[in-house]
Amino acid sequence: MLAAAFCISAYNIMQRLLAKRFEPLTITAYSFFAGTLLLAPFTPGAVEQLGAASASHLWLVIFLGACPSALAYVLWAKALSLAPTTGNVSNYMFMTPFLALLLEYGVTNSLPGFATFAGGGIIMASLGVFIWASRRT
Repeated sequence: MLAAAFCISAYNIMQRLLAKRFEPLTITAYSFFAGTLLLAPFTPGAVEQLGAASASHLWLVIFLGACPSALAYVLWAKALSLAPTTGNVSNYMFMTPFLALLLEYGVTNSLPGFATFAGGGIIMASLGVFIWASRRT
């Protein structure tokens, strides 16, 4: 968990530095390419599995990689380039679980258990405190 926190922090800081020289779409393209190269050794047999997948499944994978993922990263890079500090933007990442919960309900029409709602409430309250504190300064 600590390594993941370090990696996302380093990524955000590096992306903010790159935003001074490159457009958000360019940064996103390089990020996706680097991620593909770094994760390639951990995907043994993926090429064979792609060959066995149906066309509809391949299009779904392409859609998920190109549309929601790429769009989110382009918007993230744009937000980092416009914000005064990285912290102003990175705290909004805490909305991701809440948005995932809404997506889950919209797609599967199911709700998670109490623990998920309790954790989500804590996250949303923390985000509210962040927004409140940032408006006071």
